[in-house]
Amino acid sequence: MPTLTPKQAAGLTAQFVLYQLGLFVLVGGAQGLVAGLRDQHAPATKGIEPVAVMVVNTLAAFLVLRGQLRKNNLPWVDFFRPRAKWVQLLPVFLLIMIGEIVLISEASNGMQAVLPPPAWLREQFSPMNDLVGHPFSAPFTLIVIAAVTEEFLFRGLILRGLLHRLDPVRAVVLSALLFALMHLNPWQMPGAFFIGLVFGWVYLRTRSLTLCIAGHGLHNAMSLLANGLPFTVAGFNQAHASNVVLFQPWWFNLIGIAALAFGAYLFNRMAPVLAWIPPVQKIEPPPLPVSASVADGLAGKI
Repeated sequence: MPTLTPKQAAGLTAQFVLYQLGLFVLVGGAQGLVAGLRDQHAPATKGIEPVAVMVVNTLAAFLVLRGQLRKNNLPWVDFFRPRAKWVQLLPVFLLIMIGEIVLISEASNGMQAVLPPPAWLREQFSPMNDLVGHPFSAPFTLIVIAAVTEEFLFRGLILRGLLHRLDPVRAVVLSALLFALMHLNPWQMPGAFFIGLVFGWVYLRTRSLTLCIAGHGLHNAMSLLANGLPFTVAGFNQAHASNVVLFQPWWFNLIGIAALAFGAYLFNRMAPVLAWIPPVQKIEPPPLPVSASVADGLAGKI
């Protein structure tokens, strides 16, 4: 993977966002044209369509990744090469994810209580959570496409590149910050930053993109499937009006803290710190000294 400075990592994040915005304009225009040709009297679609997000995220991530791989003459297979025995870590990682999901849910409640999101923003993202209207495209986009593209970009490319230039703590924090800013949504940024820290730490311990993708997909899946769980908790999956904020009970938050702490403790024991070895730079050896008599002899033979 290429070596990245903080400025270059920020530039790649901005490039990804700009690709997304440009592609959204193209895809949105194409969708509107097709809808107009089919039925000129049909009402305009409200919100961001999951299919559009699927296409845009995939193309934007592909363009950024392809550009860096071509620039550094690296193969795509480098992203798919396993770097740790991640299967045995799955149960402990699941415990971490349970704690992370509970705590981010409560953090989101607090964010909405302090700064309620506008109605137009909720309307824009409503199709992404509509399993009735989009039974396949919504879950596939959130659980698979978003998880794969964003983890390949922010853990597979940006974090790995930063680790060649920065110490691990600074690299993980910076990659998490860029991941949060990429969402362009103040109500998502605190949770995205925390997720970036968790996945950055996991990647640092395992070098496994598979775990990060699985965790990312599970986190996104919970936003769709929480209402179908066999239990109901206020502030987590209890139905309520969109303009009302409910907070989770203290015991539920305590379960989240305990799951996250205990899971991190076990994960720390099972996946000890791996030394990050920067790419080896080829250094030409200095020329051997040549005595004056040898030099004169060589000059006479030329």
